Amino acid sequence: MLEPLLAQAWGECYWYSGPPGAWAGDWRALLAEVSGETVGAVAFRAGERRVELGPWGPAVLPAWRGRGVGRALVEAAAAGRPLRYVMRFVAARQGAIAARPFLRAYVRWGFRRDLRLAMLARLEPGSAAEPMVPGLSFHAEADLKVIFPLYDEIFRTSHDPEAAALTPAERRQWLEQTRQGARGHSPPDMWQVAMLGGSPAGLLIMTRQTPGRCFVADLGVLPALRGRGLGAALCARAARLARAAGASELALMVSGANRPAIRLYRRFGYRTAAVLAVAERD
Repeated sequence: MLEPLLAQAWGECYWYSGPPGAWAGDWRALLAEVSGETVGAVAFRAGERRVELGPWGPAVLPAWRGRGVGRALVEAAAAGRPLRYVMRFVAARQGAIAARPFLRAYVRWGFRRDLRLAMLARLEPGSAAEPMVPGLSFHAEADLKVIFPLYDEIFRTSHDPEAAALTPAERRQWLEQTRQGARGHSPPDMWQVAMLGGSPAGLLIMTRQTPGRCFVADLGVLPALRGRGLGAALCARAARLARAAGASELALMVSGANRPAIRLYRRFGYRTAAVLAVAERD
């Protein structure tokens, strides 16, 4: 019942966010009915900190749009709890344009908005030279007791508003989930600490998504050391590790608000492959 309604309500946009049935599993569905007629629906799931709306958000039949059905579904799913909604558009330019009316609606409903860019770089054969930063070295490190203090200091001052807003406990949980997800199929040297003059200066966390693609889960430099070329050195290091793992592509995700990072990634050949529209409300 839910899938035909979603397809009718969203049309082509429905397919941007995932195949039919993707809302199943731990997702629950709410239906909006008027005089026995189903006019809208929303899928959602509740986490410890917030409720996440399903990949289609509130889907409302065309004849019922503009009557408050969408907002009623959102508020019913939230039940007074913080909310997060992510919509994925495959075509970058068209996606950014298509996302605007949806994000405007969420702003009216009290949400903060952001665009996140999924970026992809194709790796040329051979090993490119890494930028020369005097005193810089790298070493593999998998011990969370060593990594977490550095990770926490880097990302609590990030230009990415979502990363900066996380609590220390949430950052640690993210690290643990990333390591668990990479176990068994990613080389152990893909977690690296950048050392400058013998002290930790930056961090690179990568995983192997497929045999031909690696993913940069996190890349960052301590606040006091930014602007010295360490970010470029970490990007080059990521490409080198990906080539060594047999990958021909390197992917990452970045907030549309993190302009310094986007400029850096474009220098290294990354191009926007998809746009994710993110709306959050406390």
